[in-house]
Parts: sequence; structure tokens; C-alpha cells
Amino acid sequence: MFCCGSIKNVKGKHIDAVKTLAEKHLPGMTPTIFTLAPSANSICVVTLINHIKADFTVKPLDMTKGETRTPEFLALNPNHGCPTIEYAKGKAIIESNACLRYVATVGKSEDTYPSDAIERGRVDSALDWGLSSLYPKLAKVCYPSLNFGGTLEEGKAGFADLTEQLELFQKTFFADDFKSNKFILGDKPSIADFKFAAIFRLMEPVVGFETTQFVKDYVKAFGAAVPEFKEASAGFDGYVTYLASQAK
Repeated sequence: MFCCGSIKNVKGKHIDAVKTLAEKHLPGMTPTIFTLAPSANSICVVTLINHIKADFTVKPLDMTKGETRTPEFLALNPNHGCPTIEYAKGKAIIESNACLRYVATVGKSEDTYPSDAIERGRVDSALDWGLSSLYPKLAKVCYPSLNFGGTLEEGKAGFADLTEQLELFQKTFFADDFKSNKFILGDKPSIADFKFAAIFRLMEPVVGFETTQFVKDYVKAFGAAVPEFKEASAGFDGYVTYLASQAK
């Protein structure tokens, strides 16, 4: 269930901070988002940018060439992670959830990130739950199959925990099925749906793991509602194809 406290306090400092940053663009400067093509955390933000037609320059980086460890990039983001948005010279917003909030705010996308306190609170509840509860279980299962870290044995040991989280996703944010609402807020995807659809695709290459039918239908519905998702996911699809070719 949604946390009443988070809904009541939705107009807190983190929301005000996002709005403040959105107002601090340097005149004439188009924000640049640095991404990693196979990364679900990058894909969700790029999909949003393209879907709402926000004015951003998208700059993919290549980890294999050390492009996230250059002095210039480390000066912008010492955590060397993507996505990273340079909204003003030498000033950055990091972490995918913050980037989603920022892009939707700058792009004035009321559909994906409503200004209404309760609806925004529901979106933020989903994003925060995904980060704290779902993603650690998802990473444990998926990262070994994607060569992101961990062993396949460790991944298999997390199957049951991940299935439990996927069932909680449905129980927490949906009444029962798509008869009530297709997405977190209803018929139109919010920024939380952009995040979940992207990270759920990480499960596809995992041998032996079967996701829930609800999640399969959810990702399919998102792809139908947001055609930009397919193009933004091309880097992930190519990476999965490459991994499959190496396994033969």
C-alpha cells in the first residue's frame, strides 16, 4: 500500500529542489544527458526524453573505452555512473529516478509526473519502492546473466525472492489486473512506469527464470503506449544478442 506519510509530505524539499534545478538552465544551453546504451537506467530516461519531446542532447558513452572514467566526466560525476545530466556547465544531476523527475519537470509533462500532490506522491512511492525493495533482488538475479557482476549460482539463489517482489509490485500498485488501470496512475504511463518497464526487461536473458504473466503484459502494454521504448532499447537488445552469440 502507499505510504500516507510520503503522500502528505510530497511537497517536500526533494520536489522543491527538482523545480529549482529546472529553473537554473543557463540561457541558451541545451542540457546534455550522458548514457550507457545497454543500461536500463539510461534507457528509461532516454525513452522519456523522446516521448515527451524534451529538448536534450543525448550523448552515449562507451565503458569499454573508458569514457566514464575520463577526467572530464569524473569532474562532472565522481561516481562515474549513467545517466548523468549536465544541466549547466559543470553542474550535474545523477541517478535515474532524479533524472526522470527532472526531465518530466523541465519538459512540463503533467501526464508523466503530475503536479497534483497525491498523484505525484503515488509516482514517488513507486519509484522509491522500486529502488529500495525491488531493484536489489532484480540485480542479484539478472546481473550475472548480463555479465554485470555476481555468479550464476548467486543469481539462481535469488529467484524466489525476485518472484515475491514481482507479485508485490502488482499487489501494491494495481488493484488486481489491467481492468482497473494499465499503469501506476491509470491509462497513461507515469515516469515510474518508464522505470519499471525498462528494468523488467533485464530479466529476459536470465535462463531458468520465469517472470509473472502480469509483468509480461505490463511491459507489452508499455511498449504499445510508448513506441519510443523500442528505439531506446536497441542498445540493450544488441548487447543481449552479443551475449547469446558468445555463449554458443
